[in-house]
Amino acid sequence: MNTCTVNGLTLHAATDLETWGQLLASLERGDGPARTVVAAVRFAGVDQPTFREPETLALDLHLAAPIDVELYTTGDLVASAKTMAIGALETLAESARQTAEAFRLHNLPSAHRGLADFVSTFQLLTTLTVAVGCADPSCKSSALETTRSDFLERMNTSLGSLIDFDVNEDWISVADVLEYEIADLMPQWAAVIRVAGAVEPHTLPTPWGIPS
Repeated sequence: MNTCTVNGLTLHAATDLETWGQLLASLERGDGPARTVVAAVRFAGVDQPTFREPETLALDLHLAAPIDVELYTTGDLVASAKTMAIGALETLAESARQTAEAFRLHNLPSAHRGLADFVSTFQLLTTLTVAVGCADPSCKSSALETTRSDFLERMNTSLGSLIDFDVNEDWISVADVLEYEIADLMPQWAAVIRVAGAVEPHTLPTPWGIPS
Protein backbone atom coordinates (compact mmCIF):
# COMPACT_ATOMS: atom_id res chain seq x y z
CA MET A 1 0.00 0.00 0.00
CA ASN A 2 1.39 3.38 -1.03
CA THR A 3 1.10 6.49 1.07
CA CYS A 4 0.53 9.98 -0.24
CA THR A 5 -0.53 13.29 1.23
CA VAL A 6 -3.35 15.43 -0.10
CA ASN A 7 -3.20 19.05 1.03
CA GLY A 8 -0.91 17.95 3.85
CA LEU A 9 -3.15 15.14 5.10
CA THR A 10 -2.01 11.53 4.86
CA LEU A 11 -4.04 9.37 2.51
CA HIS A 12 -3.55 5.66 1.75
CA ALA A 13 -4.23 4.71 -1.85
CA ALA A 14 -6.54 1.78 -2.55
CA THR A 15 -4.70 -1.47 -3.16
CA ASP A 16 -6.12 -1.80 -6.70
CA LEU A 17 -4.44 1.42 -7.85
CA GLU A 18 -1.17 0.64 -9.60
CA THR A 19 -0.15 3.78 -11.51
CA TRP A 20 -0.03 7.50 -10.89
CA GLY A 21 -2.63 7.96 -13.65
CA GLN A 22 -5.10 5.76 -11.79
CA LEU A 23 -4.51 7.67 -8.56
CA LEU A 24 -4.96 10.99 -10.38
CA ALA A 25 -8.25 9.82 -11.88
CA SER A 26 -9.50 8.80 -8.44
CA LEU A 27 -8.62 12.20 -6.98
CA GLU A 28 -10.30 14.30 -9.65
CA ARG A 29 -14.06 13.95 -9.73
CA GLY A 30 -17.33 15.83 -9.58
CA ASP A 31 -18.84 18.47 -11.84
CA GLY A 32 -18.98 22.22 -12.08
CA PRO A 33 -17.44 24.46 -9.40
CA ALA A 34 -17.26 21.56 -6.92
CA ARG A 35 -15.10 19.37 -9.17
CA THR A 36 -11.78 18.56 -7.52
CA VAL A 37 -8.64 19.27 -9.55
CA VAL A 38 -5.03 18.33 -8.85
CA ALA A 39 -2.95 21.52 -9.15
CA ALA A 40 0.53 20.34 -8.13
CA VAL A 41 2.33 17.06 -7.50
CA ARG A 42 5.63 16.00 -5.96
CA PHE A 43 7.16 12.54 -6.24
CA ALA A 44 9.67 11.77 -3.47
CA GLY A 45 9.88 15.49 -2.74
CA VAL A 46 10.53 16.52 -6.36
CA ASP A 47 8.05 18.77 -8.21
CA GLN A 48 6.38 17.10 -11.20
CA PRO A 49 5.17 19.80 -13.64
CA THR A 50 4.50 17.11 -16.27
CA PHE A 51 2.25 15.03 -14.02
CA ARG A 52 -0.42 14.85 -16.75
CA GLU A 53 1.91 13.64 -19.48
CA PRO A 54 1.37 10.01 -20.67
CA GLU A 55 4.80 8.86 -19.53
CA THR A 56 4.21 10.17 -16.00
CA LEU A 57 0.66 8.83 -15.87
CA ALA A 58 2.02 5.33 -16.53
CA LEU A 59 4.50 5.54 -13.64
CA ASP A 60 4.18 2.78 -11.06
CA LEU A 61 3.05 4.13 -7.68
CA HIS A 62 5.86 2.26 -5.92
CA LEU A 63 8.40 4.24 -7.96
CA ALA A 64 6.67 7.57 -7.32
CA ALA A 65 6.19 7.27 -3.56
CA PRO A 66 5.98 9.22 -1.41
CA ILE A 67 3.50 11.37 -3.32
CA ASP A 68 2.40 14.85 -2.24
CA VAL A 69 -0.67 16.33 -3.94
CA GLU A 70 -2.26 19.78 -3.86
CA LEU A 71 -5.98 19.44 -4.58
CA TYR A 72 -8.49 22.25 -5.13
CA THR A 73 -11.99 22.72 -6.44
CA THR A 74 -12.67 24.36 -9.79
CA GLY A 75 -14.46 27.12 -7.88
CA ASP A 76 -11.37 27.81 -5.79
CA LEU A 77 -9.15 27.97 -8.88
CA VAL A 78 -11.54 30.34 -10.66
CA ALA A 79 -11.68 32.63 -7.63
CA SER A 80 -7.87 32.65 -7.44
CA ALA A 81 -7.57 33.42 -11.16
CA LYS A 82 -10.03 36.30 -10.83
CA THR A 83 -8.10 37.83 -7.94
CA MET A 84 -4.83 37.56 -9.87
CA ALA A 85 -6.34 39.06 -13.03
CA ILE A 86 -7.92 42.02 -11.23
CA GLY A 87 -4.63 42.79 -9.51
CA ALA A 88 -2.81 42.59 -12.85
CA LEU A 89 -5.27 45.06 -14.40
CA GLU A 90 -4.27 47.70 -11.88
CA THR A 91 -0.62 47.22 -12.87
CA LEU A 92 -1.56 47.24 -16.56
CA ALA A 93 -3.37 50.58 -16.22
CA GLU A 94 -0.31 52.16 -14.62
CA SER A 95 1.90 50.67 -17.32
CA ALA A 96 -0.37 52.16 -20.00
CA ARG A 97 -0.12 55.63 -18.47
CA GLN A 98 3.67 55.44 -18.09
CA THR A 99 4.05 54.25 -21.68
CA ALA A 100 1.76 57.05 -22.89
CA GLU A 101 3.92 59.59 -21.08
CA ALA A 102 7.06 58.15 -22.71
CA PHE A 103 5.48 58.56 -26.16
CA ARG A 104 4.50 62.15 -25.39
CA LEU A 105 8.07 62.90 -24.30
CA HIS A 106 9.32 61.22 -27.49
CA ASN A 107 11.36 58.77 -25.40
CA LEU A 108 10.83 56.15 -28.07
CA PRO A 109 13.14 53.32 -26.88
CA SER A 110 11.45 53.29 -23.48
CA ALA A 111 8.02 53.81 -25.03
CA HIS A 112 8.32 50.85 -27.39
CA ARG A 113 9.63 48.55 -24.66
CA GLY A 114 6.66 49.53 -22.54
CA LEU A 115 4.27 49.03 -25.45
CA ALA A 116 5.60 45.54 -26.20
CA ASP A 117 5.19 44.52 -22.54
CA PHE A 118 1.73 46.11 -22.45
CA VAL A 119 0.46 44.25 -25.53
CA SER A 120 1.79 40.92 -24.24
CA THR A 121 0.11 41.34 -20.84
CA PHE A 122 -3.07 42.67 -22.46
CA GLN A 123 -3.42 39.55 -24.61
CA LEU A 124 -2.73 37.25 -21.66
CA LEU A 125 -5.41 38.93 -19.54
CA THR A 126 -7.87 38.78 -22.43
CA THR A 127 -7.37 35.01 -22.63
CA LEU A 128 -7.72 34.68 -18.85
CA THR A 129 -10.94 36.72 -18.86
CA VAL A 130 -12.48 34.38 -21.44
CA ALA A 131 -11.32 31.29 -19.53
CA VAL A 132 -12.76 32.52 -16.23
CA GLY A 133 -16.10 33.25 -17.85
CA CYS A 134 -16.25 29.83 -19.52
CA ALA A 135 -15.63 28.13 -16.17
CA ASP A 136 -19.21 28.92 -15.11
CA PRO A 137 -21.77 27.03 -17.26
CA SER A 138 -24.53 29.42 -16.12
CA CYS A 139 -22.77 32.28 -17.95
CA LYS A 140 -22.94 30.59 -21.33
CA SER A 141 -25.51 31.96 -23.81
CA SER A 142 -26.43 34.60 -21.26
CA ALA A 143 -26.44 38.37 -20.95
CA LEU A 144 -23.21 38.10 -18.93
CA GLU A 145 -21.42 36.35 -21.78
CA THR A 146 -22.68 38.97 -24.23
CA THR A 147 -21.49 41.79 -21.98
CA ARG A 148 -18.06 40.17 -21.61
CA SER A 149 -17.73 39.55 -25.35
CA ASP A 150 -18.81 43.09 -26.23
CA PHE A 151 -16.36 44.61 -23.79
CA LEU A 152 -13.43 42.49 -24.98
CA GLU A 153 -14.27 43.32 -28.60
CA ARG A 154 -14.18 47.01 -27.68
CA MET A 155 -10.81 46.61 -25.97
CA ASN A 156 -9.38 44.65 -28.89
CA THR A 157 -10.57 47.38 -31.28
CA SER A 158 -8.68 49.93 -29.20
CA LEU A 159 -5.62 47.68 -29.26
CA GLY A 160 -5.86 47.46 -33.05
CA SER A 161 -6.00 51.25 -33.30
CA LEU A 162 -3.03 51.47 -30.97
CA ILE A 163 -0.94 49.23 -33.20
CA ASP A 164 -1.99 51.10 -36.36
CA PHE A 165 -0.98 54.45 -34.86
CA ASP A 166 2.32 52.95 -33.77
CA VAL A 167 3.05 51.64 -37.27
CA ASN A 168 2.27 55.11 -38.68
CA GLU A 169 4.51 56.72 -36.04
CA ASP A 170 1.64 58.82 -34.71
CA TRP A 171 3.02 58.88 -31.17
CA ILE A 172 0.49 61.34 -29.72
CA SER A 173 -2.42 59.18 -30.91
CA VAL A 174 -0.71 56.12 -29.44
CA ALA A 175 -0.47 57.93 -26.11
CA ASP A 176 -4.11 59.06 -26.25
CA VAL A 177 -5.38 55.52 -26.92
CA LEU A 178 -3.26 54.12 -24.10
CA GLU A 179 -4.32 56.68 -21.52
CA TYR A 180 -7.88 57.59 -22.48
CA GLU A 181 -9.28 54.55 -24.29
CA ILE A 182 -7.55 51.69 -22.49
CA ALA A 183 -6.23 52.72 -19.06
CA ASP A 184 -9.49 54.48 -18.17
CA LEU A 185 -11.44 51.30 -18.98
CA MET A 186 -9.51 49.05 -16.58
CA PRO A 187 -12.06 49.44 -13.72
CA GLN A 188 -14.80 48.32 -16.12
CA TRP A 189 -12.65 45.36 -17.19
CA ALA A 190 -12.21 44.42 -13.52
CA ALA A 191 -15.99 44.54 -13.07
CA VAL A 192 -16.44 42.19 -16.04
CA ILE A 193 -14.04 39.70 -14.44
CA ARG A 194 -15.77 39.91 -11.05
CA VAL A 195 -19.14 38.83 -12.45
CA ALA A 196 -17.69 36.29 -14.92
CA GLY A 197 -17.62 32.74 -13.62
CA ALA A 198 -19.09 33.95 -10.34
CA VAL A 199 -18.91 30.87 -8.12
CA GLU A 200 -18.59 30.22 -4.42
CA PRO A 201 -15.61 28.20 -3.14
CA HIS A 202 -16.56 24.66 -2.16
CA THR A 203 -15.22 22.53 0.65
CA LEU A 204 -13.13 19.60 -0.48
CA PRO A 205 -14.80 16.24 0.04
CA THR A 206 -13.28 13.96 2.68
CA PRO A 207 -11.65 11.49 2.42
CA TRP A 208 -11.63 12.21 -1.34
CA GLY A 209 -13.51 9.03 -2.05
CA ILE A 210 -10.46 6.79 -1.81
CA PRO A 211 -10.67 3.87 0.62
CA SER A 212 -7.75 3.48 3.01
